[in-house]
Parts: sequence; structure tokens; C-alpha cells
Amino acid sequence: MNEGLDFEHLRPRQRFLNKKRAAEGKPPSVPLSDLFEFARETVAYDTRPILTELMKLGSTPVEGADTFRTRISNRPWYKFFNYGSNGEITWKKEDLGENVALVNRARTKIHEGLRPEATDLLFSKTYFALEETGLGWPSFYGPEEYTPEKSRDDAMLRIFADAYRITPNPYMEEVKTDWKSSHDMLGRGDNRMRRLMTKLFPMQTEKECDDFLHKLKNSLKQTRVAGSIDISLLFFRAADPAGKAWRCDRCGRVHLHEGFGKCTRCGEVLTRPDDLTASVIAHGNFLGRRVKRSVEGNEKLFRLKCEELTGQTSDPAERLQQFKGVFVKEDDESEPEFEWRKLFDTVDLLSVTTTMEVGVDIGSLQAVYQGNMPPQRFNYQQRVGRAGRRGHLRDRDPDPASGARSRHRAGRVRCTGAKHHGNALRREAALPADLRCPPEWLGLLPSPVGGQHDPGLRPDQEHSGRPGGVAEGRRRG
Repeated sequence: MNEGLDFEHLRPRQRFLNKKRAAEGKPPSVPLSDLFEFARETVAYDTRPILTELMKLGSTPVEGADTFRTRISNRPWYKFFNYGSNGEITWKKEDLGENVALVNRARTKIHEGLRPEATDLLFSKTYFALEETGLGWPSFYGPEEYTPEKSRDDAMLRIFADAYRITPNPYMEEVKTDWKSSHDMLGRGDNRMRRLMTKLFPMQTEKECDDFLHKLKNSLKQTRVAGSIDISLLFFRAADPAGKAWRCDRCGRVHLHEGFGKCTRCGEVLTRPDDLTASVIAHGNFLGRRVKRSVEGNEKLFRLKCEELTGQTSDPAERLQQFKGVFVKEDDESEPEFEWRKLFDTVDLLSVTTTMEVGVDIGSLQAVYQGNMPPQRFNYQQRVGRAGRRGHLRDRDPDPASGARSRHRAGRVRCTGAKHHGNALRREAALPADLRCPPEWLGLLPSPVGGQHDPGLRPDQEHSGRPGGVAEGRRRG
């Protein structure tokens, strides 16, 4: 019995190697259950890659800020996991019944929270949907030959997702109605689903719907609720960078596989330029471009934990220490738990009120971002003056070991359509002229989202005359 337990930590690796061996030479397609922390048939202590990375970053594994509302019995999330010396994250193995119950509650909370989050990530109707990135698409099928019939099934998967038939999703745990036949699926009278399916199958609309519903239940093993699709049974199919891609001329939806040869949103016939590939789509998409740059450049993941420091903060001193990275080990705290606490409690971005003008030293602050234009020159000077007080190691110093420090600071102001903001932007020369210490430079940048152009400005002032502009300045102290 003990010999079996000694090798238990190797089982996830063994399963991974077996799957990799079976998928050799086939198009890459990974079960979502191997990526997300979905519920499992048997209890296992290893964590899936997404949960593992979140814990390594010190990020809360559920939606929302790290407060008592998102915790289990107000216990920090790291108390439910072990961080191995080799970087492996595992669930804790508890002996006491009370602790076992807490760990099970933590597992359940993560399981229930990740599935609707995954549905929203994979099937969003917006620019940020998975297929829009050019990286891949959700699929019914694993690493096997991808035929035109399977492509059509995956196109129908996307249509069902648009109708919120993927469960669970951010809006419901289970679908409220069964789709047992084409009559249930198409509904009564004129509606979006009927119009779309009629454009896709003008001659045999009802038959095609009935055939797919039958296939969904029998061949594809989606039996949760009639006409619904369980996300935990799906796969992520990676796109071939050189593979064909289509963009609908009418609605702009991206398709990485041909499907029915028609758009899954509006039903228009798909056409494509000869040079449109998945790689081109990924390069033109913000998320796709960011992911490819991260993978190809081996960039590390990072988090941005934001907290407030206002008059309502219960313990301002503690919040300030978290931002400055000052932690003291408690008497009953083990070394691993202390490292976990530092990782999770460190604050990356501090949101403060204008009380910071009084000259409070908050450490090696590099930049100050202001949500509105300061009322007077000295307000701007005081706020930006919070940055660069202690100096920072020079990023471009030829010898980092020298410890040379720079008093560089940066300030940015976001201006809205308020009258005061427009006046400040129009008299852009007044702000630097009033400063006691001349800045290295102080300019005004037009914002992509702002007010209307003021025809009263001279042509050389047009770049700064938009109320939605951004004032940006840098100084050396």
C-alpha cells in the first residue's frame, strides 16, 4: 500500500505521456478537462495547468477580489495547496475530517467557478472569442483526422454556443428548455435561430436539425440535457498557422475551419483571399498577437493585483506595507506558508485618493496615473512628485551589479469631456511654465476616445484640443 503511494505523484506524468504517445502524428487537440480544473471522476491531488499557473502567480483561482466573500471560511487560498520544491502545485492531503471538508469545499468552489468562465472565454460573441484570435477553436473531437463532416459538427457547436446551449455558462447552470426535435430547436414563428438555419439549409432545414440533435445525443455523447452541450467534454483544437481562414464579409466573424461554407452568425457564404491564414488572423488580433509573442519570446506570465488606500481602508499601514513588500514572519507560521503569504498579499498597483498630495512617502514608486486633470499646477506637481523619490535600478545600465539608480519618474493624466479638462488642454503651455523645476518634456497626446474637435482651435493646436486627450509628462528629480 505504501509503495503505491510513493509513486502516486508520477501518475499525472504517466497519463500525459500516454496521451502524447497516442496523439503522435495527428492534429493537436487537447481535452479541456486537461487544462481547466473541472470535476473528476476520482479524487486526484495534482492540479491542472491553468490552476497551477494561477497559484504560482499568487492570483486568486476564482472570480473576484481576494476577500472573505471569495474565500472558504475566510482562509487564504494558498492554505489549500502544497508548493513542492520542484515547482509542482498539488492539493493538500488532510487527515482531520474538518480540514478534509474544507478542502472539498474549496475544490467544489473552483470546479463550479471555472466552467462558466471557460464557456465565456471560449465562446464569447465578441472580438475576444477563442476562434477570433486565430489560435484554435473548441471542438467535439480529439487528436484525430479532421474531416469535413467533423468541421460541420464544430460549426454547429458554435451555433449552439451563440444560443447559450453550452452548460454551464455565465447566465445559467442548466438550460431551461429541452431541444428534443427540430420543432423545439427552431421554435415558433420568426426568430434568429430559424432564420439562420434556413439560410444554412434552405432545402432541408428540419431534417438537418433533427439529424444533428440525434448525433449530439448518441455519437457525441452529450446527454446532460437534451440539446445542450457540456463544456467539460470538449477539446481545444489548435489551428495550423498556415491553414486557411475565413472572415465573413457581412458581419466580420472569423472562421478557422470551413464548416458549412457559410457564416455561423449571419449565414452569408464565406469567401477568402488566397493569403488569409490563421497566422494572419492571429497577427491582427490583440490576444492572438499577445499569446504568440509570449510563447515565441518565452515571456513570463505576470499578474496585476490592485488595492485601494483611502480613508475607508481598515488598516492603512498594512496596505502600505503590502505595496512596499514589507512582511514579517509570524511565530506560528511555517516558512512555506510565509512565502505563500508574501506572494499572494503583495500589492502591484495601489489606487489612492488626492490625500497623497500631502507628501506621504510610499517607497520606490515609478509612475502616477491620475483619473482627472488636477485643479491647479501645484496639485499636479505634488501628485507626480510621489514617484521617483527613492530611485530605481537603471534598466539600461551596462553594469547592473553597480547598483546605479535613476530618479526617473512618470506621470499620466486622463482627461474626459469636462469643461475644466478642455480648458487645461487648451492652455497646455501654462502647466510646464508654472513648474519650478523645468521638466525634461511635457506633451499632450490625443486620445482615441474623446470629445468632438473644437473648430475654434488653430490647426497646430488640433492635437491637444480634444477633451478626451491624455496629458503625459516625465521629470528627472
